[in-house]
Amino acid sequence: MFKQKDISWILELHPTKISKLEKGAIEPDYKFLDRLSILLQVSKDELNEDAHQENIRYVTGRLKLFREMNDEENKESNQEESE
Repeated sequence: MFKQKDISWILELHPTKISKLEKGAIEPDYKFLDRLSILLQVSKDELNEDAHQENIRYVTGRLKLFREMNDEENKESNQEESE
């Protein structure tokens, strides 16, 4: 599973920029979308064809999903360690 720091390293972005993208505070640029398409294994066209609200929601939704999955993994491993 990807952690935010892994995603930021792969995409060559600071983790705070990832957070801002997730929250919709900033919009992704084309370089980010190109790298993200590789990471998510989707075509650039899927991310670029309507490079405004719909795709931004998709991208931020995927990033949010990665964060939630990471949080769940951390909770599970913490519970296992405490047992």
